Amino acid sequence: DSIYTQFEKAIQLNFEVEAISRLEYSSATNQALQISNKLQQAESDYAITQQKLNLWLVSDTYYSVPETLDGSEVAVLGMDTDLRNHPELQLSQKRIKETEANNFAARSDLMPNFNLQGGLQKVNGSNGFYSYQAGISIPLFSGMVRSQAKASKIDNEIARANADFTQRQLQSQYQQAIQAHQKWEGSWHFYRDKALPLAQEQRKGALLAYKEGAVDYAAFTQIIRDAIQTEMDALDALDNYLKSVFELQYFKQ
Repeated sequence: DSIYTQFEKAIQLNFEVEAISRLEYSSATNQALQISNKLQQAESDYAITQQKLNLWLVSDTYYSVPETLDGSEVAVLGMDTDLRNHPELQLSQKRIKETEANNFAARSDLMPNFNLQGGLQKVNGSNGFYSYQAGISIPLFSGMVRSQAKASKIDNEIARANADFTQRQLQSQYQQAIQAHQKWEGSWHFYRDKALPLAQEQRKGALLAYKEGAVDYAAFTQIIRDAIQTEMDALDALDNYLKSVFELQYFKQ
């Protein structure tokens, strides 16, 4: 990056005035070249990732990623702890109703059927007589029907148990998602507001100290590595923070 570019110029100048040995000069130059190479690789990976993103979006507009994160765009607002309207729970309730309907139909096949018939009848050539007929039919040899009714009842019990488990599982996952979001939101804010500004000061201070001869190459490298590690940890925190936001969106009604 720019720090190592300036560092490369500084070691070149120090070597020319014989302030450092050739060994230190070679080691420092190699380090600067490696950083430059890694930067080029990172830029290529970034461009490839953007191409993949736009491929999935299938749009005539080419989307890029802003250099700064707008907190309002990832803020989690209006979260509802009542998950009864969650699509996964609604699907479970539909399965319960389906098994209830199947169970009712199966039990209906086991019930006796009553029938009543009536009509006008002529007796000895005379009209005005009414006849009625009542009957009842009882299912015989209903072993298979009984098995189906029993199976449908078991299916209903399983559907209810699954719905109860799904509700408890969703509630648990929701609470875990909230805790993860709070954790990574706090971590990202720490790096953004405190650690990253200090890391930037470390970079600039290390370069200035090396130019003035206050620190040698080994000390400069260690300071820069510590600053870079802080920045990498900050990126990890940001990545986990954004993932926690997307995870919470799953529970948002």
